[in-house]
Amino acid sequence: MPTPDQWLFPLFTDHQQYDRSVERLSDLHIYTGSRCNRQCDFCIVSGRPDGWYEPITEKVLEAALALVPPDGTIKFYGGEPAIDADNVLWAMAWLRGSGFAGWFTIFTNGVLADRIIHLLEADERTDVVLNYSILHGEDAEPIPLDALAKLQAFAAGHPGRIYSSHAGVFPFGKGNDFVEAVGQLHIIERMHTSIEKKLAAGQLDEAAAAKAEERGFRACPRCRPVVTSDGRHHACPFAVESRMPHFQLGDLGTPPEAVLARYQQFLDWINDVLEPEAERLGAHPCLVCTHGLGSLPTYAGKFHGERKVDNYSASSPQSGG
Repeated sequence: MPTPDQWLFPLFTDHQQYDRSVERLSDLHIYTGSRCNRQCDFCIVSGRPDGWYEPITEKVLEAALALVPPDGTIKFYGGEPAIDADNVLWAMAWLRGSGFAGWFTIFTNGVLADRIIHLLEADERTDVVLNYSILHGEDAEPIPLDALAKLQAFAAGHPGRIYSSHAGVFPFGKGNDFVEAVGQLHIIERMHTSIEKKLAAGQLDEAAAAKAEERGFRACPRCRPVVTSDGRHHACPFAVESRMPHFQLGDLGTPPEAVLARYQQFLDWINDVLEPEAERLGAHPCLVCTHGLGSLPTYAGKFHGERKVDNYSASSPQSGG
């Protein structure tokens, strides 16, 4: 694995540093489906060429704009958002015209470099985050050399616009099968790679790194919620393909204050239900979310005084498109 000085692009970090337990969102994800020009074994949304895709609409953007402040960050991901770059360009222009002045971040595998550069050139407060595994050929077919050269040339003239994602992989969904195939030692090594890069970049201190190590890297990352292009408010961008009720925050007709209140309850549920269960099992919380939610109350069940168990089992279908 590359050492910190061998990474091809800087490690991405959010534009605003914030306490992930607070109610006010500083960033929000827009998910357009699992269609992708790659099919990687570790992909948490099972991205693939025959995956589902729905273009972003005004109703989706109106829902997103109601949740994120004008100076926040809106993140586009899939699948591969550059497959329909025109729709992303339209969405960015619509948001700018509606008063959004913050950052756009696009998560991409980098293969469609010309389209990605076009997106970057269209808006100076847009950056892209390249998938670490594809960028470095780690557990994935590497990015084509001509695409990499184009992205490196753009980055040379536009610092702070192209980044790498972290090196870690998470045992959610299809990613769980990948972890089982490569073994836990390999996953720990990848997490160490990310920790070393964060330390070198000054994004993490030694105390926080030691705490993560002590916990065996078993912690929910508490990423910000999602508005999906098929009309759902979802609590977790990793689990966005899961239809389990634990993650559902509403639909496009749900008032934004209700979505935010439910999301805050979801964060409390992580603290009080999910992570204690993961510690009891000695497992990563993502693994519990993949197989163990059927025995756990939803955030609504716990925080409305009901110790209910939803009608799901660990083997129930948890994803769809």
